[in-house]
Amino acid sequence: MNIEDIVFANAFSDLISNAIGYIRISIKDQSLYSLEYQDRGIRDYCTRNNLNLISVFKDEGEHSDTFDRPNWLALEQFIKKYKGKVKYLIIIDYDRFSRDLAEALLKIKELENRLGVKILSTHEHIDTDTQDPQTFMNRAFKLMVANHELINIRRRTKNGIRTALEAGRMVNLAPFGYKNARDEQGKAIIVIDPVKSKIVGKIFTDFLYGVSIASILKSVTRQGFNLKSQSAVSRILLNPVYAGLLKVPAGNNEPEKMVRAIHTPIISEAVYWQVNEQIIGRTRGRAVPRPEVPLRGILRCTCGAALTAGFSKGRNKYYLYYRCVHEPWKNYRGEKLHEMVDELLHNLSFSARQLRIIISKVKEKFDEQLKNRATVIKNKDKALTEVNKKINDLEEKLINGVIENSTYKKWFSKLSSERSLLQSDITKLKGDINQRWSKLEKALPYLCDMKNLYHKLGINAKQKLLKMWFKPTLIYDGEVLRTNLLHPSLMANYLSIKEKRLLFVEQPSLSFAKNSISTPDGS
Repeated sequence: MNIEDIVFANAFSDLISNAIGYIRISIKDQSLYSLEYQDRGIRDYCTRNNLNLISVFKDEGEHSDTFDRPNWLALEQFIKKYKGKVKYLIIIDYDRFSRDLAEALLKIKELENRLGVKILSTHEHIDTDTQDPQTFMNRAFKLMVANHELINIRRRTKNGIRTALEAGRMVNLAPFGYKNARDEQGKAIIVIDPVKSKIVGKIFTDFLYGVSIASILKSVTRQGFNLKSQSAVSRILLNPVYAGLLKVPAGNNEPEKMVRAIHTPIISEAVYWQVNEQIIGRTRGRAVPRPEVPLRGILRCTCGAALTAGFSKGRNKYYLYYRCVHEPWKNYRGEKLHEMVDELLHNLSFSARQLRIIISKVKEKFDEQLKNRATVIKNKDKALTEVNKKINDLEEKLINGVIENSTYKKWFSKLSSERSLLQSDITKLKGDINQRWSKLEKALPYLCDMKNLYHKLGINAKQKLLKMWFKPTLIYDGEVLRTNLLHPSLMANYLSIKEKRLLFVEQPSLSFAKNSISTPDGS
């Protein structure tokens, strides 16, 4: 016989009253009442008081501060469906009903006054007058005690999590790239997921190479990244957990701080702080770079205004134009400008002879660095000590109320970035310089074909490269490209590109001709 059959069989009985029970336990519950104990207590109460117990609704692992629980909602629907046929709702005690005083009193009023259901705990007599002021006081007191315990549970949980964080232990759900585990003492820890961690590493690497977040998402989704929004990529880039750091929130009269974690990092601190600085330092409202208009944000008019990009419809297709935002009659064909930049990069590329000289000079620098390594490490250690002192002073100023929290966060980020870069430099100096040289030797030949290098990069990396070579930007006067400063490493080929009217540098150096590839300072 199903529940509906039982309800209708007993609904009109004058001898037996219908009742339903409710039991609950939460994930973090510290109640003495197990689900089995609650169920048995409710059944015994109904038997003693001649109540027809139709069903017991059970919520397992649900929170006590909300009635948005799956089986509680089912219970309410059941009562509304058979309004007038269910007379009693039996609970073991009021902390199983709710630990939120205000919410609980409102819910009791709704059930008893609107739906005609009498709520009783197994500690109350069946004839208890729920409208009596003393009954209201007794219930309110029990719910107040339950509410007080909820606040204590939250405080203990919060303090426990804070203590774990300060010890470098992450106890929450592991982020993408890690798995939850237990150490030898049985304590919670996160460990690297060998497959997903490679995706995390790619996200950070691609971002530093200038790849857009949308392109990163598209790329890593094909590799198994199962978080679909672009904000998911941003959250990973801003999560210090991947650098072996944990953020301890402000509390107990202490400021927010970063601590070193005990888990293995996926990326270095230097990489994390570089990414952090780039994301936080971005200007809001800036146009998103698009692959089809790589020079938007790079090109400027002679009047100083930016050249924006747009498409104009021709007879058979759309044509790209770059247009001055202040003087719109200055309108230039995009195809022509793209070809000019390609030709410029082709002529700026180093010749095979120049590359051989560069490799020889760089090798000399590496050998010199090997000889002076101890002195350089000592100087960087000293600089690192000074940065650490600045960070400590910053924390003291925050604690003493000398600076605002926003000022603290701004300078902590900058100093942490500086510290991580110094630590990274020291690590590299103490590492295998020959291995570094081997990597650099493989990368240098790309400078012999800068046009090809440019076209292989994503839009963000393209713009980053152009801004590094042409400072602060490229200017177009309708005939030739200009720049205020050309990167010193490219000045060796400036005379030839000037003769070909590919580029004019407004502030060229007059003393860069010590040899065919020397920079203005002779290096």
